[in-house]
Amino acid sequence: MAKQDDRVFVRGYWRRRPTPGGVGEKRGGWLIAGAAAALWLWGHFVGFSDTPATSPPPLPAPTAIGTP
Repeated sequence: MAKQDDRVFVRGYWRRRPTPGGVGEKRGGWLIAGAAAALWLWGHFVGFSDTPATSPPPLPAPTAIGTP
């Protein structure tokens, strides 16, 4: 039988030996995907505009017709 350094025999089959870092090292991709999604959502709802918000047009001046 060949020696397998990165595997261990468990319950009748060869299994990968767990890494010392555990699951925390494998979540880097999910962290980047989550940050990208959060940035996209922020830009979608809040916006990245460089121009200031436009003010509403001024109200028309009152006329003398119909005023007491």
